Amino acid sequence: MKKSLLLIIIVFSTLFSEVPKVGLVLSGGGAKGIAHVGVLKVIEESGLKIDYIAGTSMGSVAAALYSIGYSPSQMDSIVKKTKWMDLMRDNVPRKDKSKSMRSDDVRYFMSFPVDSFDISLPKGLIRGQYLSAYLSDLTLPVHNIENFDDYNIPLRVVATDIENGKTVVFKNGYLPKILRASMSIPSVFTPVKIGDNLLVDGGISNNLPVDIVRDMGADIVIAVDVGAPLYKKDQLNSLIKVMEQSISFYGANNVKKSREDSDILIIPNIEGFNSTSFDNVDSLMKNGEIEGKKYLDKFKEIASLQKKKNSFKIKSIDKDSIFINSLYFRGLNKVSRQLIYSNLSIDKKRFCNLEDINRGISRVYGLGFFESVYYKLVEKDNGYNLIIYFEEKKNNLVRVGFHYDSEYNASGLLNLTLRNSLMKGSKFKLDLKLGKDFGAKASYFVESDFRPIRLGVGVNSMFSTQDLEITFKNIIDSTETEYTYSNFQYNVAKIEPTLRTTLFDSFLFNTGIRFEVSEYKLFYTSLDMLKEGEKNGTKEISFFANIDFDNFDKDIFPKNGGKISAEANYSSFSFIKRNILSPIRSGDFFKYKFEVEDRRELFENFTYFNGLTIATLKGHYIPENKLLYIGSKLKNSLDNIELIGYKPGEFQAKTTLIANIGLQYTLFDKLNLIFSTNIARNSNYSIFDKNFSLGLDNIKKLKKGYGFTIGFESIVGPLEFNLEFSEENKFIYSFDMGLSFFR
Repeated sequence: MKKSLLLIIIVFSTLFSEVPKVGLVLSGGGAKGIAHVGVLKVIEESGLKIDYIAGTSMGSVAAALYSIGYSPSQMDSIVKKTKWMDLMRDNVPRKDKSKSMRSDDVRYFMSFPVDSFDISLPKGLIRGQYLSAYLSDLTLPVHNIENFDDYNIPLRVVATDIENGKTVVFKNGYLPKILRASMSIPSVFTPVKIGDNLLVDGGISNNLPVDIVRDMGADIVIAVDVGAPLYKKDQLNSLIKVMEQSISFYGANNVKKSREDSDILIIPNIEGFNSTSFDNVDSLMKNGEIEGKKYLDKFKEIASLQKKKNSFKIKSIDKDSIFINSLYFRGLNKVSRQLIYSNLSIDKKRFCNLEDINRGISRVYGLGFFESVYYKLVEKDNGYNLIIYFEEKKNNLVRVGFHYDSEYNASGLLNLTLRNSLMKGSKFKLDLKLGKDFGAKASYFVESDFRPIRLGVGVNSMFSTQDLEITFKNIIDSTETEYTYSNFQYNVAKIEPTLRTTLFDSFLFNTGIRFEVSEYKLFYTSLDMLKEGEKNGTKEISFFANIDFDNFDKDIFPKNGGKISAEANYSSFSFIKRNILSPIRSGDFFKYKFEVEDRRELFENFTYFNGLTIATLKGHYIPENKLLYIGSKLKNSLDNIELIGYKPGEFQAKTTLIANIGLQYTLFDKLNLIFSTNIARNSNYSIFDKNFSLGLDNIKKLKKGYGFTIGFESIVGPLEFNLEFSEENKFIYSFDMGLSFFR
């Protein structure tokens, strides 16, 4: 029947010199939509001119690119170089995140929106921020063209209204956002609101929109269908297939009718592929081309009746030299414009490049105030108006995490984040640690309007109760005396009014005042200097400043980058609880700490790292809880400095110098094998004391340790099995899961 109708159209056109209008329909199918590019190559080879084009989901992207002037060879190049799965993961690059978000995104593995104290599930797993940005880049030449009929080939894009299930056909508007809506697989991508419609994947209602191109005026319709077939129950053996079935089932009858209504139906071989098969780009394009070749003669026959051919002319834009005439913000209500300016780092009446725009938008998105941020460039007066659209987060956030370590057992982690509470551009965070010990941290910061630096004003606070077991060696002059505490109870509360600024990417400066009250009780199993269970406590006021530079490529098990941190602290203290026979002491002391670490991937998956830590305390008397605790990682609020090969807090000292080197080998992307060694010099003298000596001439004073770690990047954070040893400690085993509350 199809062949007869097609023949009649061709004969009629030949007899009456009428040129038939040809429409092309490209279906949805996720990664399988890459096969469309192969079919387009055959159409180009035949010389066939397409008069109208429509697409759904992934098919809408192929249709749009072809419509605005990309040639099939250009589309081939785009498909091959695109890191599709990175776009789908929607992860904010670490360098574009605020410092607080870096650790939080690793510490907490589940998030729930909160609206008026009502916890709900998110609308989708992926917001599609970076997919939207990529679509904006690809369609940059037509940002100022609203009418899709004005493209090289008139275009229609299909989406579905999630409220009523009806098909929504777009023939005008902002193309990147419409394409993003057409690709919004329910539950995977969040829906997209355009006008009064909340939109999801067009494949639900019309995955093969033959009727749309008919309505546009097409006499001959070529339909390319890469949609998933309806599987049998024994074939529904994966989440991907179940997801495809749920989409295909709803529109199965519609697709069947569309296939029947098409004049040329092309069904590339997609067996063995699914909607996430982005690693099979070459095979998918080849299969599309193979199937398209079967219709090459038909294409040529129709092309012979046409007077004009398709001309692929995508407008050329110099992406490295974009002059911004004006800068406009749309959708800002609760977030300060100046906060956006300071993070965007783009000004009007200046040149920038496309990478500058995307980096700026990524930084703004990384602030955590927005569901989405996207841009539009409109040509104006030998330059461009840059329009940035914001969708502010209406809901607050509850997050859940988990931590376990072999020293202090398991603890649950909870976080509440409130945005724009009390003041615009503000963020309130409450973190709780629930387990053997209790901990709470709260912070409130407002990002100010001060330019050009990003300035924040706020307050940090913390309260914790800790019941620790510590074996340590107290450094007294040149000797070491070993004590074992069966129990070290430590309670602390502090509040810190703070001023902070990000002078440039990855660089943070903090300064402020700290008010602290602490109470601790030491239960000795040896040493009779103090009565067992004696309580001590201090109240303290401190003035602090620190700088932190961190450009590691990853939060855990980084491969490249460096870290530098420096801290200066002046504290004035007095005891508030002490044995009635002991004198009441007060005093002051200084603390200085410097850390540097460098990591370099020498060759693929093989990383070399080294670091240096210097810390010293200066003062006549230092409270026990303010000494440097040196040894394996302590997951508490004491000032712990890691020394591989030794027990947690094994040494207490006023000064330590530690150098470390190591190698990291990454297996299977997530699994890491790490060998490290360090050497340390500990002293009970401050570096500034005349009696201080490095003691490098006495090798016995140097502490050497070695460690081996098997680390895995899991959904709950890092999993680490550690084996450490030194001359004093033959073997120390530990297991950690997730980030600790105090890290």
